[in-house]
Amino acid sequence: MNHKKLNIFEAIAAIVLVIAFQYLTVITFHDFGIIFKPGDPKSSIISLIGTGMLISILMHITKANYKDVFHPSDSSVTATLSILSIPILLTMIPSMFWYHELLYFFTKFLPEDASALSSLNRMMQGGPITLISICIVAPFIEEILFRGIILKGFLQLYSPTKSIVFSAALFSIYHLNFYQMPSAFILGFFMGWTYYLSHSLWPSILIHVINNLLVFIVVVYFGEDAQVSIIEIVISFLVSMLGLYIITRIFNIRVINEIKNILKRNTT
Repeated sequence: MNHKKLNIFEAIAAIVLVIAFQYLTVITFHDFGIIFKPGDPKSSIISLIGTGMLISILMHITKANYKDVFHPSDSSVTATLSILSIPILLTMIPSMFWYHELLYFFTKFLPEDASALSSLNRMMQGGPITLISICIVAPFIEEILFRGIILKGFLQLYSPTKSIVFSAALFSIYHLNFYQMPSAFILGFFMGWTYYLSHSLWPSILIHVINNLLVFIVVVYFGEDAQVSIIEIVISFLVSMLGLYIITRIFNIRVINEIKNILKRNTT
């Protein structure tokens, strides 16, 4: 079956539509006297409903089915996850130490936005609602949209590098928060790269769940001002790099050669 492929402009239009739907829904609730503060965990339900509706529309337009979206790979889901789960865990879990510090460093250069910071804090203080919506449901819905539909379409129209970068940029913009955008772009790039290599959405869903769960744990149980020693940062970074190295070896990628090929393609 021929599937329609979303180009960059159609993908941007789709993201604008889902953001517009979210704002219109919040305004409608406001008219009925139900007011959500920015970052209110209950408002994330609105976001998920809007994104879910967009996914249904896009799947109808592109004539995609759930197998196309979730696991177009020839390998089984069990085989894919059994091979990639350990290196993904090795990469992601230690990142709660060094990655947090890296993002904290970058946010120092961003203009101070008290409302954006309070919105993030409020989002993580919703208890079970936050845990379910942000750490479980959101990764599934967002990965279906950004990797299963948008990136899959891009990969059939653009080079792998451009496709992964474009989809990561859209994923970053979708969050509409300056403090989330840098981390969302890096995370989106990693998930896109993993999707491209594995031809499966399940590894990127696993990465997304682990990331959101780690953020939730750090903010709620340790606090954003938790101190991390230089030794902990270095060791955790090396363990994460080991996880990434294992992933490259699983797919027989020679990193230096790949970088050279990318640079060569972009200069010719």
